[in-house]
Amino acid sequence: MKDMNPNKHNESDLNQLRRLVREMMPPANLEDRVVDRLKSEGMIKGDRSRYLTYLVGVAASLLLFFLGALTGRQSVPQIDANQGYLLLLHQDDGYVLGDIREMEEAYSGWQPEIEGVAVFTSSQELQSSQVWVDYSGKEESDEKGGSSLISGFYMIEAPSMEAAVAIARTNPHLKYGGSIELRALMVRN
Repeated sequence: MKDMNPNKHNESDLNQLRRLVREMMPPANLEDRVVDRLKSEGMIKGDRSRYLTYLVGVAASLLLFFLGALTGRQSVPQIDANQGYLLLLHQDDGYVLGDIREMEEAYSGWQPEIEGVAVFTSSQELQSSQVWVDYSGKEESDEKGGSSLISGFYMIEAPSMEAAVAIARTNPHLKYGGSIELRALMVRN
């Protein structure tokens, strides 16, 4: 009776397996021959094009770097402190969140509407999470100071407090039931 152990091989089986593996291996110079043929038919380019591609990439990177550096050096608009106002957007109890797209359009469309009257220097929506730190270093994460949450701000330059109030009255934040706190920037001599 023949031994059926699959882990036991005779020398003849092993030689056949070795020959099969050798036959499956491509010739050592096959890659070089294929690359040379592709180059001769113009299907790939030689090392020179790789070098040029590298140089173009380095040049483009340097150009973008220097353009970014020059752009970064442009001055940020400065507010004349005598005419600077901070508009703090509060979400009070009466605030009702509307359709997000509609709200984004209303808020982003508001700035161009009043460009002739005021100069915007900064604006940003704020996250609802907040941390309070007091004089002792104690931290609190809850909302402190009532039910009003400051949800964003605008920093503007306007001719007077009356003009800043008139500008604030046109802000879409009021349409959603919010309120706007106006603060003049402090000027010290």
